[in-house]
Amino acid sequence: MGVTNGFLRLSRDEYLTLENDASAFEQRCREYGSADYLDMDKAGYELLFMFSPPAVDLDDAKAESHLPAITELLSAGTVLHHQIDFGYGPAQRLSEDTMQSSLEEFQTLDYDQCYAMASTDLMSELLMIELDEDMFREYHWSYLQSLGQFIKEAVERKMVVLRY
Repeated sequence: MGVTNGFLRLSRDEYLTLENDASAFEQRCREYGSADYLDMDKAGYELLFMFSPPAVDLDDAKAESHLPAITELLSAGTVLHHQIDFGYGPAQRLSEDTMQSSLEEFQTLDYDQCYAMASTDLMSELLMIELDEDMFREYHWSYLQSLGQFIKEAVERKMVVLRY
């Protein structure tokens, strides 16, 4: 099993069914080919580090960030089924308030500002390579845009979102 890093959208009814059935919950969460699963590769962790290094260094989801709602999407939530580890820990349910607030931040994202946040020595240390603009655009920026669209659709469809 590889380390996963992604998001899963569920209807409210499906979530309520899975909330009390750990086995069915784990099986559903491992359906990585589902249209409602967004694979973030390792970009989720790297984006979190880019937006809020203290959140990663100190394992503190409440660390100060320029994009607090997006940072919270990438680092916080209510833990479900503590015993099931998906590679970075158990699944966490994102709050509706966080998802709604993140939509405003996604609309104001500026490519140049995000690239500047990514172009730090700390980010290069984390990646263990020098981050160039092509890599940022094709990998980090692409995943960030995908996450914004994924969350927007979940909010519009009134779905529950899990991060794991």
